[in-house]
Amino acid sequence: MHYTAHLVACSQRTQVGIIVETGEAREVHHFCLMTGFGADAINPYLAFEALWQARRDNMIDIKSDDAIVAAYRKGVGKGMLKVMAKMGISTLESYKGAQIFEAVGLAQAVMDKCFFKTASRIDGVGFDTLQSEGEKRHQLAYHSETLDNLGQYHCVVVAKLICGIQQPLPICNWLLATMTNLLIGHLPNTPMSRALAIQPYATDEL
Repeated sequence: MHYTAHLVACSQRTQVGIIVETGEAREVHHFCLMTGFGADAINPYLAFEALWQARRDNMIDIKSDDAIVAAYRKGVGKGMLKVMAKMGISTLESYKGAQIFEAVGLAQAVMDKCFFKTASRIDGVGFDTLQSEGEKRHQLAYHSETLDNLGQYHCVVVAKLICGIQQPLPICNWLLATMTNLLIGHLPNTPMSRALAIQPYATDEL
């Protein structure tokens, strides 16, 4: 964003294309942020490498690396169009560099340097903290062959379990499943009146 603001101030923005090569871009929101702050093209090389490795490990049933890239680009593109549509934006040119986001948890020094004229109501971390966080993540990538699970993504490979979770079930089944560690689909349905021991009365007795 700092480069975009500088190019706009120098009346050179339309003469320069900004290409971002990053390993951070993984989700649709990441691409939306980078595009919204002025990126003309994004190369998510780490996402591609992870998908290619998943294909080599037989985790993805796609024939070639090019097909994986095409499917990934299609998914990201459809996701970005959905975000733009919710905001009432119909063209990419209207979205790119529009700065329609609000920062949360960044110090004012970071905002002034990297996100010029972007709203930020809550102050937060500065460059020192951002640097230390980056160094920690770098160390996690090299201290062992197995990466730590930070809880951001979960892989569920049992199709029947996914179908069972997505089907609508009474809330009591969910509560019983968490307390008794039983499969949700095997729990009987219980009417709320029976669960609360409520005795029905005839209307003429009221």
